[in-house]
Amino acid sequence: MPLTTFIYNIIFFSAFHLPLSYYQVIGEDSGWKQVHGDVFRAPEQLVLFSALVGTGWQLTVLVLGVILYAIAGPLLHGNMYEDRGEMVSTFIVCFALSSAVAGYSSGSFYKQFFPTVRAEASSQWQKVFL
Repeated sequence: MPLTTFIYNIIFFSAFHLPLSYYQVIGEDSGWKQVHGDVFRAPEQLVLFSALVGTGWQLTVLVLGVILYAIAGPLLHGNMYEDRGEMVSTFIVCFALSSAVAGYSSGSFYKQFFPTVRAEASSQWQKVFL
């Protein structure tokens, strides 16, 4: 255990030493004034990142839907495992229905980086929905 902690500390401090020392510039600007440009900057692969955000929301809604159906199964029709393949069918239906959540969340996340209509006109928003 101490060896694992030691290795973790070496990796952590070597990875974050440069970024922390980067912001320790002596001057008038400090704290939020130094990092505001990095916080609101769009990612390099915005299309891919917004698609991954949408997929994450889809999987979250999918898992919650299947778990809620499994909990409510005995209340709805008595026995959860009455029919063969019922959970697989539930999984497929929830997957199809949660795709709307994925499209909405990825599209709204992508649109956050374009404050005006003119800036959005040259964007690649069609790729996000595919």
